[in-house]
Amino acid sequence: MGGSTGMTIEIRELVIEARVVSESPAPCHPTTTLPMLSEQEWVEQVARRALELLNEQREQL
Repeated sequence: MGGSTGMTIEIRELVIEARVVSESPAPCHPTTTLPMLSEQEWVEQVARRALELLNEQREQL
């Protein structure tokens, strides 16, 4: 059960981060040289990562 709690917390952190970014009035400027993602691309990456975590959790059960 400890692993599932960790993944649940990580998914919640991703959701909170997504909300902060989507509700931010000013566009975020990256501090790295990586290209800036559109909001839709970023949300898709977050959703993909959340699904990966859920699949990992399911495999561990």
